[in-house]
Amino acid sequence: QYLAVDTLVVNEAQSTNYASGTTGWKFFRNGDFDINGSNSQGRIRITPQGVSVWDNAGRLRVRMGLW
Repeated sequence: QYLAVDTLVVNEAQSTNYASGTTGWKFFRNGDFDINGSNSQGRIRITPQGVSVWDNAGRLRVRMGLW
């Protein structure tokens, strides 16, 4: 399945299994993007200011960009 469009404007979008910090993915209207590993295998948050990566225990392992 796919969606073919010339322009798509969305306030927010998320996977059907999105749970903050746990599973799925979500695009926020402010430009942030959360990506969670399956079965709590870590997560990534991408923002206009940088990228942060947490391991499966919730420890921040990588932070790039503005602090």
